[in-house]
Amino acid sequence: AVPLEALVARAGVRGLTERAGLRLEEVICLRLYTGPMFVLYNAALRGFPGNDVAALCDEDGGNMNKFETTIFCIASGVAKLSKVSQLPADRKLYRGLGGMVLPEQFWRHTRECRVHVLLRAPTPSAAARARK
Repeated sequence: AVPLEALVARAGVRGLTERAGLRLEEVICLRLYTGPMFVLYNAALRGFPGNDVAALCDEDGGNMNKFETTIFCIASGVAKLSKVSQLPADRKLYRGLGGMVLPEQFWRHTRECRVHVLLRAPTPSAAARARK
């Protein structure tokens, strides 16, 4: 993993964050969303899957951590980036693919794209550590 300071110092990233007017908090939250924390953020937003939602609650099943501030910063950062970024016209964007199988070329390694798939749900003990 690249330290946040090193990531933001890269010329392309620095230029993009400056053009978008991103605050450091937005950069941090966007970075968190690109890692395994997206599982918990999506559970807070969607209310499922149940085991991920349960991981957001305290020991007695109440007081759910909804990550309101973090999710606000993610949405704000995405909105700002969308104003200064464009996908090339020939680029395909895959999202919301529940139950759908992606084409074979999606899984091949190319110079343009690498795919990392994490297939595990957080354990209750890991979720408890994440809340601290």
